[in-house]
Amino acid sequence: MRTGKVSIGILIVLFLMTCLSFSTVHAQGSYPDLGIWLDQWFKVSLSLQRLHFSNIGVAPDPGLDVGKATGYLTFTSPIQFDPDSSPVLSCDLYVQNDNADWVSYPFEFHYVGGDDSNFASWAQTLGNAFTVQVKGTQKTNGTFSGATIKTLGGLSWEIDDVPESTERWVGSLKFSGSWVNPTTLCKSPKNSALPPCK
Repeated sequence: MRTGKVSIGILIVLFLMTCLSFSTVHAQGSYPDLGIWLDQWFKVSLSLQRLHFSNIGVAPDPGLDVGKATGYLTFTSPIQFDPDSSPVLSCDLYVQNDNADWVSYPFEFHYVGGDDSNFASWAQTLGNAFTVQVKGTQKTNGTFSGATIKTLGGLSWEIDDVPESTERWVGSLKFSGSWVNPTTLCKSPKNSALPPCK
């Protein structure tokens, strides 16, 4: 009986050592080069649904505050492209304000998994967090023939920072879109004010 317990103990130790060695080897592998996404543009549709609470301990206002917009998103620069470290990409999201001016909101994509043409990542900005899948198709010469971007899940929250205010909001955030070719998009003079055309 004692011999059986010792054998099982040895097997467990060997199993754990094997798992550790595999995870170590996997961690030393190179990450994909996401540099192909720099300066690529996407036209995206955004949707924000939020519950509004006017005070602490009260039910939310009836209905959802729903905001929708169309914008443009581009990858601007790599923050980190060390092949032995998880890639991080800078990104700018452009949406129009109430005066119809294009305003940019920066955030960072943190690579989670996948290859250079189909990867998942996460991002967090002030009051927003989401996971995203980016998937593209390239021609043999390396140029894009198409790509899509979409959130896999997103959330939004805000607590009013005005003194003595008890207002707060919480909800969901999502966006999706397709790659646009600025050369084609900007041929039309009516598109000259769009972010990819400036």
